[in-house]
Amino acid sequence: MITLDATALHVALPTIAEDLGASLTALQWIANAYTLVFAGLLLSSGALSDRMGARTVFLWALMFFVGASALCGLAPSTEVLIAARAIQGIGAAAILPSSMALLVDAFPDPKARARALGSWSAISAIALVAGPLLGGFLAGTLGWRAIFLLNLPVGLLALAAAAASVGRPERQDRALDPIGQVLGIVALATLVFAATEGRELGWTSGIVIGALAIGVAAAFGFVVAERRHDNPMLPPALFRSRAFTGAILGAFLYNFAYYGALFALSFVLQTDGAVPVEVGLKFAPMTATTAIVAFALGRIVARFGPERPAVVTLTAGALGTAVLMFGGLAAAPFLVGSLLIGVGGATLPAIVSATLENVPSGRTGVGSAVLNTSRQAGGAFGVAVLGSLIGAASTNAALLALLGSFLLGALAILWGKRG
Repeated sequence: MITLDATALHVALPTIAEDLGASLTALQWIANAYTLVFAGLLLSSGALSDRMGARTVFLWALMFFVGASALCGLAPSTEVLIAARAIQGIGAAAILPSSMALLVDAFPDPKARARALGSWSAISAIALVAGPLLGGFLAGTLGWRAIFLLNLPVGLLALAAAAASVGRPERQDRALDPIGQVLGIVALATLVFAATEGRELGWTSGIVIGALAIGVAAAFGFVVAERRHDNPMLPPALFRSRAFTGAILGAFLYNFAYYGALFALSFVLQTDGAVPVEVGLKFAPMTATTAIVAFALGRIVARFGPERPAVVTLTAGALGTAVLMFGGLAAAPFLVGSLLIGVGGATLPAIVSATLENVPSGRTGVGSAVLNTSRQAGGAFGVAVLGSLIGAASTNAALLALLGSFLLGALAILWGKRG
């Protein structure tokens, strides 16, 4: 549900622009307000899940997310929608690490856990690419507001099922880290602001340069604060594992490519005259490919390990992007390219497994939070950077950035494997 909300909206953004009179920059903020808050609060949410109990955090966060979805669906203006999306990101940030902690607790056997994580990741990967199809259908039939209002019945059903069935993992003694939290959010928000607004305000404008300077300073301060904190929300010790570090870098680049591709391709196709339903149908082969490969990949990872499958699928995504670069967006090359990008979209089960198998026992909540912070930050930067390139009429430059991020993700996983 939280992944669908991030991707289904991309197809509906031009429709929202017509309804609310939003500019391209405003559309980027509608997409990124959710992702930024989501990414910025994930680390603290992982610590909160360990400290207060995953079950308690999950249930309260799910209720908060459903309420915020209703606000999005009823938003009367662009500004209200951006604010509601940010509120929605708070709930999503608490749901994700607590859900993974509940899953790990439910499957103590390592092999069973690997299969369960594979299924969880496969469902998330399917939601990632099913979003455009569902979003296109809803925006073209019931209107874009239905994308958010659909969360109400689905969320309430999930709440009832979770309350009746999930376990109660043992709480961990985790201190909160307010200084690190503030510095992390400031760094992420200002850097994404600069990447989003640079095209419109000018890359040499005082506001953009100032945002970049604040972002770099806050990022440096965040690293220093985490090294000095007795119980940091981002434990530096986790990065002593080269395999963990490689997986985190791969997760950032994977989401940069995938979220960026969905935003950029949806916008370009609709600029060329396609309606949301048509865009959703164009993405359908990619959706089906990701569904099939992701479920198969969960089993492959359980048997052979995560690194080689991740490298293969990310390389396939790069090849698909190359097809679009050299073949264009006509029907045949778009079909071939989207099928290969769909294979790249199925990488998530391998990335999750590569990350969590290198997290010490008792740190699953924070480990999953680091993973998903990296993913959501990658998605935010993907939308910001590729949106700016598309706004500058540089479709090929955007595709080149996609190709590079897929390949660099594969190299990051390979680098981690050799550690």
